[in-house]
Amino acid sequence: MCVLENNGRNKSNVLRAWDCLFIPLILKEIAIVLILLLRLIRESVLFAVISLAANKLRTLLSLLGITIGIFAIILVYSIVDSLEKNIRDSVSQLGDNVVYIQKWPWGGGGEYAWWKYLNRPVPLKKESELLRKRSQYAQNIAFGSSLKGTTAKFESNSTSGIEVLGTTFEYSQIWDFELADGRYFTELEMSAGRPYCIIGADIADGLFPNRERCIGERITIEGQKLTIIGVFEKVGQSLVGQSYDRQVLVPFTFVRTVVNTDRNDQNLIMVSAKAGVSLDQLKDELTGIMRSLRRLRPGADDDFALNDPSLIKNQLDSLFGVLGLVGT
Repeated sequence: MCVLENNGRNKSNVLRAWDCLFIPLILKEIAIVLILLLRLIRESVLFAVISLAANKLRTLLSLLGITIGIFAIILVYSIVDSLEKNIRDSVSQLGDNVVYIQKWPWGGGGEYAWWKYLNRPVPLKKESELLRKRSQYAQNIAFGSSLKGTTAKFESNSTSGIEVLGTTFEYSQIWDFELADGRYFTELEMSAGRPYCIIGADIADGLFPNRERCIGERITIEGQKLTIIGVFEKVGQSLVGQSYDRQVLVPFTFVRTVVNTDRNDQNLIMVSAKAGVSLDQLKDELTGIMRSLRRLRPGADDDFALNDPSLIKNQLDSLFGVLGLVGT
């Protein structure tokens, strides 16, 4: 027992002695590595400073290039964000609960089969009246027919490239707009087709450049005299093609005197849904009524288009989604 105890004590003393020798060696090696690392960092910094000092022009151009690149990326993102906001604001003017019955559909994915829609009949005023009688889901129904690319005149002044939209009284209940001056039509004025009009801000500026008001003045469009009763608030150019700034709003009965509304491709029926009714429900009902009015056989393709803003919004989501992926 005594021998074993002595052996254990000898081994322990040997290990302690070894630790005392080994630990200082490790600390010494760590210190050497740290010194070398600090020297390397110091030499790298000195080399960088010397290189910058010796190549001032290259350094300046490099910094300038990096700065321009960063600002270019920020600028592109800002432009894309601004463009997206403007487009979505323009689309929102079409309404969230409105369906447009037209001859032509609003594009869509893939090839646009225009030849399939070319010989379709146009929506008619009498169809809008029958829809109003039969629909259970429609809140308001308005009919419109437009003439584009015409000219308005007042004395020696004229403004070309404007749109004349003839519509029914319910138009103001579907479309949200503001008047800078004047008033909207009365229901009697609309139904009687009085020669009154509401003009856009750009038209007012072009025809009456030095006047604050033009209410009560008479302008000439397609040889017809129209009395101004209102001026639209200026809204700027819409990115979806609808802007009041260069539009003249007139009663539908009046526009029939200058447009063959039975063959006008610009005809449309605007239908807003009742509260709590989804667009899908409204579109299903309108599809059934329109097919009945046009006496389409079961299985035959629709000869009309039901357009709504969701078609454009879905395409915008896809477009800006791709741009977002490319940007990241």
